[in-house]
Amino acid sequence: MAPPSSNLSAVLYGINDLRLEERPVPEPKDNQALLRMEVVGIWWVRRTLLDHRKMWSVCVEKPMVIGHEASGTVLKVGKNVK
Repeated sequence: MAPPSSNLSAVLYGINDLRLEERPVPEPKDNQALLRMEVVGIWWVRRTLLDHRKMWSVCVEKPMVIGHEASGTVLKVGKNVK
């Protein structure tokens, strides 16, 4: 399967400032895998970081790509991945 040509990412910039951005498709390092994502959840991030200002200063210091509880297909693995 060919690597994806785009990498649409949810990027958190600040409280109530979540943006969708195209980012470069990364090349996996020796101990990483490249996945074609099918589904990614962001519920916890929205409730915790977008809604609660106190958490923002503790958790985020710069724009951050968000998402968890993901499901996808392995496209490529680094040389140390078994």
